[in-house]
Amino acid sequence: MDRPQGSSFDGHVQGMGFRFKTEQPVIPMRLSVFNGEDPRNVVYMLADQPMRMDDAPKELVVRQINGEQLYRNLTEPLQMVFTGGTEKEVDKANIDALASMRDPSPFVAQAKVLFASDLLAARTSVLSLDHEDSEKELLNISEALGLRGTEIDGLHQGQLTAEREQATDGALDDVKEMHLTVLDGVFPQELLAAQNLSFSSYTMPMAKNTRRTDALRPQDLYTSVPRKQKQ
Repeated sequence: MDRPQGSSFDGHVQGMGFRFKTEQPVIPMRLSVFNGEDPRNVVYMLADQPMRMDDAPKELVVRQINGEQLYRNLTEPLQMVFTGGTEKEVDKANIDALASMRDPSPFVAQAKVLFASDLLAARTSVLSLDHEDSEKELLNISEALGLRGTEIDGLHQGQLTAEREQATDGALDDVKEMHLTVLDGVFPQELLAAQNLSFSSYTMPMAKNTRRTDALRPQDLYTSVPRKQKQ
């Protein structure tokens, strides 16, 4: 706010996460009105039931996934879609060759960490987990000593990954009892400025509850394989 009128900022801002206790699910987003007119927002809401945003168009709800399906998406190999034939018509060697390409980790690793950590925090009623405190401590030490860069950050991530996996082991199972709601679009500016976002139970029409292939890359959705040539 103290920058000269008309100036701009072209640097990078580190993402921040906040965890807090509340009687009802709310998201404080009033500061987002400073992002300019009609900013697009995306909210991924993991709750015990499908939800919608109060005082906002239902059309903002673009996807809802039950916990069992979400768990499979996070843990199982990427889906294969066979075009022009069936799986039986494809050589086994071709299927086996795709095994490494079906690894979901590049696409869901960060989501798994977020979900597992938040579910563990909710289960234990602890707002800041030990492995999260370790990450902040390592970052502070690196900043103080000027030890930032690909090599140092890589070493830290390797250590932190092991700590996270150990700490959150089993916590991801709780996602099976949850529902993921995705809200995407331009949120009403007046609503953002006036109050915290609140939510209530809502199940979107099944006809609209489909993959948004226009917003995702094909390789994120599935892997297709060539059909076996007939003699």
